[in-house]
Amino acid sequence: MNDIRPTTRARRGVALLFALVTVALASVVALSYAKTRDVTLIAADALREAAEARNAAKSGLAIASAMLDAGALPSAADQGVLFADIPLGNAHAAATLFDLETSLPATAYSRGFNLVIAGASGSLQSTATAVGRIRAADAATLVDVDLSEFALFATESIDIAPDAALARWSDSPFAALREPIAIATAALNPAHVRIGRDADAIDFVIGQAAPIPTTSLAADEALADGHIAIPDTLLLPASPLPPERLGATSDESITLDGVVQSSTRSTTDIRIAPRASVTVRGSVTIAADADFRIEPGARLIVEGSLALLVGDDFIIEGADIEIAPGGSLVAYIGGDLEMESAFVGPLRTDASEGRDATGLAAWDGGAERVILYSMQTDANRDDELASRWTIRGSSVVKATLYAPNASIRMEGTSALYGRAAAQRIELASGSALFYDPALDDRQGFTATESGIYNGRGRVHSAVRALTSLDPTALIQLAGELGGRVQSVARGHPLLELSSDAAHTAERIAAERQVAAAVEGESSIVQSERNARRAGKENGREDDDEEDKRSTRSRRGRAPPRVLSVGGNHSSDR
Repeated sequence: MNDIRPTTRARRGVALLFALVTVALASVVALSYAKTRDVTLIAADALREAAEARNAAKSGLAIASAMLDAGALPSAADQGVLFADIPLGNAHAAATLFDLETSLPATAYSRGFNLVIAGASGSLQSTATAVGRIRAADAATLVDVDLSEFALFATESIDIAPDAALARWSDSPFAALREPIAIATAALNPAHVRIGRDADAIDFVIGQAAPIPTTSLAADEALADGHIAIPDTLLLPASPLPPERLGATSDESITLDGVVQSSTRSTTDIRIAPRASVTVRGSVTIAADADFRIEPGARLIVEGSLALLVGDDFIIEGADIEIAPGGSLVAYIGGDLEMESAFVGPLRTDASEGRDATGLAAWDGGAERVILYSMQTDANRDDELASRWTIRGSSVVKATLYAPNASIRMEGTSALYGRAAAQRIELASGSALFYDPALDDRQGFTATESGIYNGRGRVHSAVRALTSLDPTALIQLAGELGGRVQSVARGHPLLELSSDAAHTAERIAAERQVAAAVEGESSIVQSERNARRAGKENGREDDDEEDKRSTRSRRGRAPPRVLSVGGNHSSDR
């Protein structure tokens, strides 16, 4: 007999199992839904806080911009804090200003700023940044007369070859402002600026004679057209007089070596021998009545303040001149400047930089610490007697070149980081100029708010009459304008018109006395120098490199007399 078992209990067990599984699934779904809801709420809170933080940063940026436009600046005690934790709805914001050049907290003495706005809501934060210039409260009484707002300025012509380059110095802190690069000639005629079709010229404008635009739209249209309006023709004032020649005088040629801490003068040549190393410390004047030559492999390090006076030619071949932090070099050159595969500029913080002509060289303090002047060789600025400054090979120069009495030509793969002003400027194929926008204080001819312009938008007559950057002329100009006048790249300190009229008169009288003391010798020395340079011109050949070298090797001259005058060569700001 078969044993038959009922199946009802088994089915009931399966049903119970299904029921338990269903309950378990429902519990899991319920728990998952609860967790999802919590995550959704957290995500929503995070999105809200993020949006509030972003809005706070944007609003803080607008508030900070309005405060800066109104002239508000943090004091030294504020450590750069413009405002801290101001409430903006459910969020708050703080603004801090950093000096664009030093990255330290900005002060009233900063020229540019990096503004950082921190907006916060809950646990989230958003940051907004901006860069800009700090306009001096007395900007309308400030005048910058050295034309340093121009990357290239020539009294006659500017030529940029098809394979040459013109751009900003990318590592300059003020490059972040992306301001157009200005170039101009004295006549403000764009036809005097010739730029090759394939030249690597980026974001530049050419000075053009035109009234100052009265609206921002008109100014923008001019910039879009590649021009910047300047109402009057420009002049390139003569270089300042060199400082007095100090120290022992030798009638023999001098060879420098080791550490130099005292001033010296040679009535003939001064040289630094091949592979020699010379370090200048303290405030020193070195004067060569004839040539100053730095030979291949040599190195000149300036740790103090060096005034270099060269009666004739300054020749640097395969050598380096480096200015240590806190140091400065101001050279006054009576003859030609010849650089062949040389480096001149601030001490390189990156030893591997070498001679970087790509435009990416480190700023290291910029072009203000090296100033090369051409000294006036002829009272009438006779073109036949004008000096020739040539930078060739793989030379890299980080400096200000101010040469009213010279033509400047760059050749090979040479690069100038800074700016140049001369009679004529030529960037030959392969060469480059990278402008340092830190040289522009926005107090010159391209700044409509500058004290250069009068209430009618014209250049003050006293500025138009300025013929020299010598302290005497600058003090007189400050007196006529009732403000402050700044000379070339801080080669002289900022000259302020004293509220004490008697004190100002004493300063002017002292400067005039210095000038008068050398005036008698000036005409004699000038005549001798002109005759000597005229003789050199008769033997000068083409600009070809080999011809130039052979001409220089054949050149013979008697030890010249050189004018000894007073002047300040300090480059301290």
